[in-house]
Amino acid sequence: MRFILNNYLLKFKLNYLKYLIPILSIFISFLFIEILLITIGIKNKSNLLTAYKFDNRLGWDTKKNFRYYRSSNSYAHWNYYNDEGHLVSKINFKNKTSFDKDNIILIGDSFVEGYYVSSTKSFAVKLDNSINEIQFINGGISGYSPEQYKIKFDQLYAKYSKNNIHNLVFLFPYNDIPFFGKTQYEGFSKPKYNLNKNSIDNLPLKNIKDSFEEEFQLKFLLTKTRIYQIIRPLLKQLFFEKVNVYKDDIDLYKYPLSKFEEIIKFFND
Repeated sequence: MRFILNNYLLKFKLNYLKYLIPILSIFISFLFIEILLITIGIKNKSNLLTAYKFDNRLGWDTKKNFRYYRSSNSYAHWNYYNDEGHLVSKINFKNKTSFDKDNIILIGDSFVEGYYVSSTKSFAVKLDNSINEIQFINGGISGYSPEQYKIKFDQLYAKYSKNNIHNLVFLFPYNDIPFFGKTQYEGFSKPKYNLNKNSIDNLPLKNIKDSFEEEFQLKFLLTKTRIYQIIRPLLKQLFFEKVNVYKDDIDLYKYPLSKFEEIIKFFND
């Protein structure tokens, strides 16, 4: 009986080791790759304040001298912010911003900043790389609405106006109009324009980021790894159904003319 039991235990140990060694090998390889990705600066989450910092006038603003591997369900790439916090190409990441060069200031939200594409594909960076005589200042910040455009523009104009040629403000109806006059954007404070007082009346803003956690924090530990940040877009495309976020009974691109007039009046004032 003892012989049979010992024989059974031996077979169990051999079978156990047969599976344990590959599992350990995979785990060690996973750990090695994770450490390697940490050393090159890949972060384990992609929320709004990873690339930005709280600002008591704008709500949030870009970090300076900062590079960031931005990952989502549909893209994963590096973005670079220079010494003034403007999104630039990798080759210009370490270059100092010139205040003497002729410049064009670009103001807007994620479309202007180039949030959804790598730095080299941002149209602000493409313009800056194509015209050597002019410095294009990328003042676009993801999630901004007209109130923030105006504040950001005033800040940049005061700094670069000496040799300023043109100042461009980009309005995109779907992104801008719903949040014009609101006090928050995705849980973060933002300036609110008061139509009755013709002013922004909630400054300085309160930092409420500590009480706000994105859905990202509730996912499994595996989704918080750097490896997941790299392969996230591929996994979503291979195994998850693509959802059209704009599929709705309401046409999100149709707003009454009065909404546009409010924004135009705001800029004229």
